[in-house]
Amino acid sequence: MDPGSSHLEWRLLSWILGFELGLQLSWGVAHPTFRRQFRKLIKEHNPSIIALFETHTSGANSDKIIKSFGFDNSFRVEAQGFSRGIWILWNTSVEVKITKVAPLFSFLHIAIRKHLWDMLSNLKPSNYEPWILGGDFNCILRNEDRLGGNLNNKGCSKVFNDIVFKNALKEVDYQGQQFTWRRGNLWQRLDRCLMNLRLENLHPNSEVINLEHIGSDHSPLLLRTLAQPTTKKNK
Repeated sequence: MDPGSSHLEWRLLSWILGFELGLQLSWGVAHPTFRRQFRKLIKEHNPSIIALFETHTSGANSDKIIKSFGFDNSFRVEAQGFSRGIWILWNTSVEVKITKVAPLFSFLHIAIRKHLWDMLSNLKPSNYEPWILGGDFNCILRNEDRLGGNLNNKGCSKVFNDIVFKNALKEVDYQGQQFTWRRGNLWQRLDRCLMNLRLENLHPNSEVINLEHIGSDHSPLLLRTLAQPTTKKNK
């Protein structure tokens, strides 16, 4: 997707399909409830491009479901059994080029997370090219991004902040709920978008909307580039 035009407005919807709270049962894209809720989001927000993670389905069933959503183009990384899977869906209003597909990692260990972030750092473009990263970083940036759980766990936050600083990134302002992930009595802001200075200069009014939790422990994120600012944003 080319974010290089300051006159272009585009919308990206990102959703990590996790576990339904209480039932501990993953919806996945094949679940009828997910498909119904997903179509509602598409109708309401009209995204140009969609990124779905942990799709939990593959093969011919994926082809059928993707076609039913009505997007012009798609790319996917197959799920492994009933885990993982990535789908990218987009319309002809945007141009998408997949340049690299990285292997999926478990993010439970800080060292493994740092390895993935180092891979992202290697993809950093020149200062004259716009760059944005978004999704579930499985880590917080600051203490107020966490409510409940072990409040003394600051190791991940420090490493994540170092990566953000090293790559001269800043967080895209957001609207909506503060926390994007929940499980039990632990709430965290794990999902966010980061951009470089070039993209900020081109799209100074970009914003992220943290949508309501729907059958997953992660909130869907809606990234928008805007010609004019809307309402006052959170930081």
